[in-house]
Amino acid sequence: IDLPAIGGLSAKLGYVYSERDGWVENLGEGPDFGDERKQGARLALRYDLSDTVTIDYAYDYTDNDIGTFYYQTIGRPAAGFEDVTWSEDFIDEIEPRHPVDDSGLRVNGQSLIVNWNVSEHINVKSLTGYREMDEWIYQDYGANPNTDRLFANDPFETAHRQFSQEFQITGSAFSEQLSYVAGIYYFEESGKEFTTDFIALAAETFTGPLPLPVSAFAEPIEDELQTRTTRAENDASAIFGQLTYSPAWLDNRWHFTVGLRKTRDTRYV
Repeated sequence: IDLPAIGGLSAKLGYVYSERDGWVENLGEGPDFGDERKQGARLALRYDLSDTVTIDYAYDYTDNDIGTFYYQTIGRPAAGFEDVTWSEDFIDEIEPRHPVDDSGLRVNGQSLIVNWNVSEHINVKSLTGYREMDEWIYQDYGANPNTDRLFANDPFETAHRQFSQEFQITGSAFSEQLSYVAGIYYFEESGKEFTTDFIALAAETFTGPLPLPVSAFAEPIEDELQTRTTRAENDASAIFGQLTYSPAWLDNRWHFTVGLRKTRDTRYV
């Protein structure tokens, strides 16, 4: 939807939606294996504050829900995995012993650009941006009716935030033989990742399969292999400038450019 300008304000809106059925039907709890539901939207606004100043704002959003894929064993399992479902033919439905969760992705971002034409040869611009992302992944590589979670990641979560701000001044002089750009820049981001790995091996007992390894008291347990949390932060700032000279006596076919940028980058993990 592209709307005309009203009182100096114009807008554009876009939306998309798609979905896909899963490849393998889940007869238990949770979504089918491999199904997808995706949607996204973007809003863009422009406001002409005056003949020399324009303001552009944009917002976008993404929302995805995805069912984990089913990893099918096509050969007879080795000892200790006797109860893992396998088939040389395509399995089109399964009832996992453990509930299956959705994987998801949420992303949204905003930008604000203010442009000021100070004069015919001088332009000042401010560029602001912000974006965040959250993702969680459920993956069970052995989802089947006999074992709880065989080689699974539950959950695998990622979160990320970032912000940037830049101020620019651009222009030209000497009948546009000399052009320049200068500015300052700042950027910061933070992210974290969390995951827990599981493994449950099937072993036959008088009461049926039970997860391994087993404690000294022969109580079935689901072994938590490893839990990891990773955090990272980044801050960056910069100042920059660049000149380009196009001599008229060379018919503006030659361009000589010199530039300088100083950046300070600090990272923590």
